[in-house]
Amino acid sequence: MNRTLLAGAVLVPILAITGCKRDAEPAATPAETATDAAKSASAEAPPPENVEVISEAAHSPVPQDIAATSSFDVKAYAGTFSDKDTRLDITSEGTFTLDQGGTQTTGTWTLEKDGEHLLLDPDSKSDQDHRYKMVGNDELQSVGGASETLTRSKT
Repeated sequence: MNRTLLAGAVLVPILAITGCKRDAEPAATPAETATDAAKSASAEAPPPENVEVISEAAHSPVPQDIAATSSFDVKAYAGTFSDKDTRLDITSEGTFTLDQGGTQTTGTWTLEKDGEHLLLDPDSKSDQDHRYKMVGNDELQSVGGASETLTRSKT
């Protein structure tokens, strides 16, 4: 009988302690659960219809509304345009490299909605955008600032 009392005296406090032990993390309150649900829903929600999302990897130089009505050929227009101080390399993937007097700028280019101007948007937001009017297939004329005319290199 002594063994039964001794075992009961030892086991009862052990069971009481383990039964009252707290979890490592407290249960979430209803407000926290609702906030977490709203955060995950907003992270998965698509952008509003009036916002156009363009990833850098899939940049298209011709906006979709212009591409549907224009015969602008991005691959044919890609190339190198230059004058004595400036060299502009345009790719068919929508990127550019502009070298002006030894200063090099890279970024993306887009055909503007009028179908006559190119907008160069530098990667660095501290650099200014550049605009060029397309004069035929082989010539670009700067808009604003110093007037320069870049002609297509034959090489």
